[in-house]
Amino acid sequence: MHPLQPAVDQTIVIICVAIAVAVVVALRDANDQLDQILLEELTDRNESEDQIDP
Repeated sequence: MHPLQPAVDQTIVIICVAIAVAVVVALRDANDQLDQILLEELTDRNESEDQIDP
């Protein structure tokens, strides 16, 4: 085993964990944005239906 192998392995693990955390945060943010867009769309539809009904 190369003398630096444990340090290299640890660095790879840290990088993988950092990437995984970044992906989770990005997906959560995208999900929040999608929820907001859907909520606005539903609100717009409800308002337009209210205007149509007498």
